Amino acid sequence: MMNIIICTENIIKKKIYKNILFFHIDQYNEVKKLFKNNKFWFFYKDIEKEKYNYIINNKNVASITIDPNKNINDLIYILFAKPKLDFNFLHDRALSKSNKIKWEKVVPYNLNKLINYNKLDNDACDYSKLAIVKLNGGLGTSMQCTGPKSVITVKNNLTFLEIIINQIRFLNKKYKCNIPLVLMNSTLTTNNEEMKKIINNSSDIDILIFHQDNLPRICAKTNKLLNNDSFISNTPISCPSGTGDFYESLLKSNVYHKLLKRNIEHLFISNIDNLAASADPYILNFLQNNKNIEFNIEVTPKTELDIKGGTFIDYDNKTRLLEVAMIPKENLEEFYSIEKFKIFNTNNIWIKLNSLINNYENMEIFQNFKTIDNTEFYQIESVIGSGINCFENISIINVPRNRFLPVKKKNNLEDIRSDKYILTTSSILQYVKDDTDTLEEEDE
Repeated sequence: MMNIIICTENIIKKKIYKNILFFHIDQYNEVKKLFKNNKFWFFYKDIEKEKYNYIINNKNVASITIDPNKNINDLIYILFAKPKLDFNFLHDRALSKSNKIKWEKVVPYNLNKLINYNKLDNDACDYSKLAIVKLNGGLGTSMQCTGPKSVITVKNNLTFLEIIINQIRFLNKKYKCNIPLVLMNSTLTTNNEEMKKIINNSSDIDILIFHQDNLPRICAKTNKLLNNDSFISNTPISCPSGTGDFYESLLKSNVYHKLLKRNIEHLFISNIDNLAASADPYILNFLQNNKNIEFNIEVTPKTELDIKGGTFIDYDNKTRLLEVAMIPKENLEEFYSIEKFKIFNTNNIWIKLNSLINNYENMEIFQNFKTIDNTEFYQIESVIGSGINCFENISIINVPRNRFLPVKKKNNLEDIRSDKYILTTSSILQYVKDDTDTLEEEDE
């Protein structure tokens, strides 16, 4: 079934988008034959109501009055943006047997389908069509630091956030563009005064902020929501919903519409602590010349240090992300094998902005168990990489290890601060010692 949209002049220029056909009003008579088995929509300006009354009153056509300044993406958003998935749906799905991995169906991703980064040989790209997104919802507690991870001083007396801003400054100057920086904050990070100060001191960079949701924590014993009476710790009874909330939270924010108005076509998304995750011109060129690709993610060869990292699989003829939290206990050792699962997820992701309006019901949802004050509870979480389940046209690029230098633990931070690492002239973190001596992966 197609969605067929008829528009009056000055509302739309493009003729086709995904499973949607666009026609000008002058073509109305010739497309009426498509009424059967398709949905028809008519967008018109209020002053045209009398002129096009014969279409507005047609029972086969849903008629919508629209501001004549709206563009193609506004129309698509009005029609197809779905309500955000609510907590009850996420909770039920996390506990559902149908959500559990059946290990006998797991097939490692076919490495022959990977895009080889080293064969990308053209760096002629248009940075004016790109926005850089950083996942900025986490704290620095795993590094024995207080406050948001992004405001920890990491190298050359600069914080993560300041280094990322300098990366964008370099690109803007070199390519004469104005790349916006988008931060996905959480309730843990959004009101931090140091972060506000850094942003206020970076007025030359367009910094846009939206927020992921909070979800309740659930008592593992009773499956009921924690409340202040049953949970005596100072730990909040709710928590950020995980990076998988990126898609719906961005869609429901005003940042999404601001990006559309700037004619942004691609988003490059990465963790705030991965200072090696640059907006690579070779990858951007590849995506700008393969416009059918909606979702692209970077992987790198798995080592013994990465055994708990996520990987990709073919499962029921669909590419899926496989995380350690999804693995049955009896299959953990097999999951850890670098012989069977040879790649792992860097969480460097490229998404086509106008593909975000989608159905995210198939995201991987899992329970993350914790114990505080002798109370065992779990959080419902999803991760951004599992969005690969929700897009039709995907690609996976095998990139060098030097695009993945995360800082998760205190010893990682101490290493980064040492002379083993430098910041290049473009403010990219670079390892300068033997490349077999890589950062230690965070324990789960």
